[in-house]
Amino acid sequence: MDHIDHLTALYDVKDRAVTDIGAGKGHFSQQLAARGAHVTGIEIDAGKVAVAQARMPDGARVVEGRAEALPLADRSQDLLCFIFTFHHIPVEVHDLALAEAVRVLKPGGHLHFVEPLAENCVHDPMKLIDDETYVRTCSHARINALAGEGHFKLIDSTLYNRVYSYDGFDSFIDSIIGVDPERAAKVPAARDEMEKLFYEKAIMDNGRYRMDDPCRAYHFAT
Repeated sequence: MDHIDHLTALYDVKDRAVTDIGAGKGHFSQQLAARGAHVTGIEIDAGKVAVAQARMPDGARVVEGRAEALPLADRSQDLLCFIFTFHHIPVEVHDLALAEAVRVLKPGGHLHFVEPLAENCVHDPMKLIDDETYVRTCSHARINALAGEGHFKLIDSTLYNRVYSYDGFDSFIDSIIGVDPERAAKVPAARDEMEKLFYEKAIMDNGRYRMDDPCRAYHFAT
């Protein structure tokens, strides 16, 4: 399932003020804009901001910022999205990021998370250079706790699978480095074992290597 399809089955983004937090190079922001949302992308990496903004249609914007200090006005957004990004926010500032969400959402606003599971075949070879087990586990725990805190009501929680397709091991490496360039320096020492795990976990499908990446989406309303 594609993230945008799951989201729009739950919430109509057309003509809504929607923020994509951790926008990266703008893929999800573009999808939101294509469905009629008034999009703001927030990205911590200035280089990615420039790339993403160049890809945006007229009226959409991507700006530099952090989840715990959003460059947005109070009560200005209908929907905030964290798509595979909440686990990249340091655990010690999760509460600050959620307080910012409360600040910028309009009354009746919505909050949407999608987080990868800690155990999946994409993560297995990546663990050798960047083990995200702890941060992924913490992110799911913190999101689940929101439902009992009074401000947000859980509308939907759905487990679904994302499928990634690669030419081979090198394209897998390019993909994970694209998310976090700091991983590149650790690849040479772990490359042989990573490559072995990649080919053990990947499934050949029409000449390409497929890897399943199960994730859980959470949708909240205020």
